[in-house]
Amino acid sequence: MKNEQEKLGGLAILGLIIFSTWGAPGQITPTENALTWGCLLFLAVPFFANWRHPRTTLCHCIPFIKNSIIEYRAYTSIVFLFFGLVILGGINPCFEPAGSVKGFLTSIPNVPWGPSTVLQELTFERLPKLAVVLILLGPSVFFLINRRSTLRLILWGITANMVILSIVGIFVKLSGGRKILGYIEPTDARYFFSTFSYKNHWGAYCILTLGVIGALTHFHLKKEQPGKSKHNSPIPLLVNAGIIIGLTVPLSGSRSCSVLYGLLFAVYLGKLIVNKLTSSNSIRMKSLISGTIAVGVSLMITYSALLLHEENKEEIFRTTSRQYKNLIDKGQKETRFYISRDTLKLIREKPLFGWGLGSYSSIINVGRYLGPEHKGTRFDHAHNDWLEYIAETGIAGFILLGFIFVAPYKIYRGKGTTNPISRWLWGGTIVIIIYSIVEFPCRTPAVSFLMTILVAISTKYGLIEKERKSIQQNQRFVY
Repeated sequence: MKNEQEKLGGLAILGLIIFSTWGAPGQITPTENALTWGCLLFLAVPFFANWRHPRTTLCHCIPFIKNSIIEYRAYTSIVFLFFGLVILGGINPCFEPAGSVKGFLTSIPNVPWGPSTVLQELTFERLPKLAVVLILLGPSVFFLINRRSTLRLILWGITANMVILSIVGIFVKLSGGRKILGYIEPTDARYFFSTFSYKNHWGAYCILTLGVIGALTHFHLKKEQPGKSKHNSPIPLLVNAGIIIGLTVPLSGSRSCSVLYGLLFAVYLGKLIVNKLTSSNSIRMKSLISGTIAVGVSLMITYSALLLHEENKEEIFRTTSRQYKNLIDKGQKETRFYISRDTLKLIREKPLFGWGLGSYSSIINVGRYLGPEHKGTRFDHAHNDWLEYIAETGIAGFILLGFIFVAPYKIYRGKGTTNPISRWLWGGTIVIIIYSIVEFPCRTPAVSFLMTILVAISTKYGLIEKERKSIQQNQRFVY
């Protein structure tokens, strides 16, 4: 029964990953809504796996959930506190719309010192989507999969899906396509790549996948002897996957992600080369050789990608040159810096509990917050996930949200053991969390879903690895 449950759980996870990238290309809201309902499939997995005994399964589920909440209270308690804060704000509206949600906001009486929201409608629309990710998706991946081989198989599925996405993106880009997959009209034809409507979010997804490739590579590397390659090793396949995906980042036009991916790929390749060098080389010589080759290859990938598409290369250099001249000659910064400045105005007015989950676009576009640089422009996001969440949930909510990501890491470090899979998955995730200071990748369902899945896998893998080592040590002790 457990084998059936694991198979169904693995298929459900891969199904969500594939749908998040292919289901509704370039359309954020339909994808988010479908994935929210799709995550409910996880609740049905135990019943499908044990369909002959539904009553027994239900009886086992209730105590299992109760025990899990207690055992992993470092995570569950923070999650409950965060959503409790959001719900309290949702039942304490401070504005009402005149005609529609996008209309003028009229102040109404409320509890001024407590958590509140601009509009109940927006908060309770956003609440289940975030709850599904943090309460259902992550814990389901963590509890449904109990074998290392299944977790690695999911990582292979993520890599294969990304390679296919990359090949499709390269084909559309080089053929001069102006529509997603050749038939879907993007918001802006300059910014889409493959099935993603925005190039920087594509780049973020690439970086997360490079973490997956690094995890699988160093798992297989650990099984090989230093300086030697195992017969039929999948490592060359993984390196080629990293190169193909790496070509797409500069090709998409994302400058920031090109830098981040290039640096992470250099680290990945450098560690791989160090392991392949013979033990006769000194540590310093190994580091010098591997570092030089890795940086050189990374730069070659970026340069090759730019050569593939002349128009894209000219756009990147033209935009960079314009922004540099504006900064030097006029002291004018990029738009994202000004919108971050304006977001800080929101935060200063309601610093503790914020304006309510999902309220950012409704309140930032009120005239008194946007500066003169944004005439006629409407913003849905702050280009800074950190500031946007602080504006919506306040400092209190943002701290709790931060601890929701810290808690799985503490569980991994406290109850698990360090291993290449977990280290690389956490590394890729942390890079994107830091990147969220200047971008909003977490607002794209594909990125937020993959991040959550990778955090769950990396945490669970560490726990399984520790349990496996304990069993091996006990067996040695017995013999």
